[in-house]
Amino acid sequence: MKRVRGMRDDEEGAEEPRGADRERGTLPWATRAAASASVPSVPLPHALHGYGHFRSRLHSPPENMHQLEHLLHHAARIAGDPHPQPPAALASLILHRFSHNERAAFFNVTLRHICSLAARTPELFRRAALPRLCSGTAAAFSLTDEQCACLLANAFFGLFGERPGRSKLPSFTMSHLHRVTREDGAISRQNEHKWRCLLGYFERLATSSPSTGRLVTFERLVLDTSELDLRGGWSGCRAPLCRLVCDATGSIEDPPPLDDALQLDFANRFIGGGVLRRGCVQEEIRFLICPELIVSCLFTEVMADHEAVLIRGFERYSSYSGYSASFA
Repeated sequence: MKRVRGMRDDEEGAEEPRGADRERGTLPWATRAAASASVPSVPLPHALHGYGHFRSRLHSPPENMHQLEHLLHHAARIAGDPHPQPPAALASLILHRFSHNERAAFFNVTLRHICSLAARTPELFRRAALPRLCSGTAAAFSLTDEQCACLLANAFFGLFGERPGRSKLPSFTMSHLHRVTREDGAISRQNEHKWRCLLGYFERLATSSPSTGRLVTFERLVLDTSELDLRGGWSGCRAPLCRLVCDATGSIEDPPPLDDALQLDFANRFIGGGVLRRGCVQEEIRFLICPELIVSCLFTEVMADHEAVLIRGFERYSSYSGYSASFA
């Protein structure tokens, strides 16, 4: 994994939050049903019992792995895990894979910024909930890049907890990545480079200019199939398809030759696939190099065959090589 300068996926149509709203941390709602009070919501960490004490600890960031383990344990307890497992994989990465300079940068720069972002949750989100993008309902809303970073910082600490097996929502906690190791107790190559992408994102935020309020828009699209014969009509259709151009070079995430081109990924009905678990192929890699995409896992319910999710305004933060076990 290599860090790259931000590459923006240009966004169209999302409204800039007005100055007063941005200062108060109001969500810049963009369109349709997401703004309705009747839409089911996802609670945010500052709605948790015991969050205030945890937040006070974020103002004195951990200075070593022992202190970080204690803080992660505290977060897991208030998120509902009565018996948290130690972050063996993260410890293996920081203590044994990082160089001395990388370890110093992590504790002195990156982790401090992660703590600062997580501590700002009540400031950036005046309401302690976000709307769900529910199955079968077309809706959209926008978050600023800073709000996305805040949510990912909370996911780093595991404050959204593990979801039940039958949940309509994918996982949105990095707790699984904290602990998955090889049989010998060391972090796997795949998990190491997942963490290098995620921590590289936070490091760049910590060392770059302050946020300008860039918007990332998440939109659920639902196709009306009432007038379509999806079972037998296509095989006998004589209408020509649109012109198709294939290019064997490059990859999905490479800058498209056309400004209005879409980048399509259709690997999993749960958005993000296994990006925060064991997966590391097409969809997971796409999300790792653009971590703002991972935020969609927090509130996007499972997709049906006639649904899609469109995300605009995100940036790319890493480059990579390999695939699956060779990802780096």
